Amino acid sequence: MNGRPRRRIGFGRGSRKINKPMADTTPLHNPALPREESPAARPARGSAALKLWTILRRSIFWSYERGSWQYDLIVVLILAFIFFSRPLFHDQAALELSNLRHEPGVVEVSQDKLSHTYQIDARLLESLNASTPEEAAQTILKKTLNRTVAVQSVEKIRDRRDSEVVLGYKVVVKP
Repeated sequence: MNGRPRRRIGFGRGSRKINKPMADTTPLHNPALPREESPAARPARGSAALKLWTILRRSIFWSYERGSWQYDLIVVLILAFIFFSRPLFHDQAALELSNLRHEPGVVEVSQDKLSHTYQIDARLLESLNASTPEEAAQTILKKTLNRTVAVQSVEKIRDRRDSEVVLGYKVVVKP
């Protein structure tokens, strides 16, 4: 009958066929009718704006084939942004008062053959009431390291926002 599929009621072997044909489906769009688009939504055909719009849309939605020169160009632009835009962002870690509150009082910052550099919390250094910061740093490092150290230099670490606030001290000692 008409070559249309028949409906089945139920599933499996015991289902029975009904001899009524399925309803005809209607397409969502009538292809014979032209589709209306607003002229402001898309640039005129053949214009430079249309070409730019197409390039921009395909770049944003990453619709170029892998291995094409456009794909390679986008990858190069992304990598260039990653590696060369770093100076634009000031995200280098800066020592702030809130950081020192969570760190131990003495932190080893660097070490080489000629010297060791430590960062000491200003509150810890000032709590000793020593005559000079060098003496206080030497006392603190002697207790922390369990050995005598020779302090080469002591430099104040100031807050970036308020240059009057001393956050800590950078102490360089001989190994």
